[in-house]
Amino acid sequence: MVYVPGADHGAPGIFTERKLVDFFVRNVFGQDPPNWNATSTHFPSS
Repeated sequence: MVYVPGADHGAPGIFTERKLVDFFVRNVFGQDPPNWNATSTHFPSS
């Protein structure tokens, strides 16, 4: 459970969305959630 001070019951935002995704990935799919702090490297195609 994540408590966000000053937020109502449907605390929107990227933090709560990622925590929700992490929960389902870990508990439903049985996998490790993605590393949200990793930087993705995108190389444009020529």
